[in-house]
Amino acid sequence: MKIMIVSNSPELRAATARVLGTLMKDVQIIQADHKNALEMFLEREPERVLIFDYNETGDGREEWNEGKTTYRDIKGAASEQLIIRCGLPDYKYDDYVKLPFLLPELIKILQVRL
Repeated sequence: MKIMIVSNSPELRAATARVLGTLMKDVQIIQADHKNALEMFLEREPERVLIFDYNETGDGREEWNEGKTTYRDIKGAASEQLIIRCGLPDYKYDDYVKLPFLLPELIKILQVRL
């Protein structure tokens, strides 16, 4: 399975990749920042995408909403892939997980078996 992790924080991407790589067998992790996320998504075709930095505040200020913009772009290009948004605000979307989250919550929302 291929999982893409999107964040502008290389540390967050690396830590998430390390955790997923430890928990899951035969997983290929793709890391991208928001600037190149759509291109990487189209080139690498991951089955799951974790988009960090999701926020809906400050509409009209795209620099505050990179996760929202990335989610919109990737969701529009996705066919059957599972796209998960992650952020600090408390949104009630089925495809959203509030930070911080516990590992069982991440595994559940990614719909993977260990």
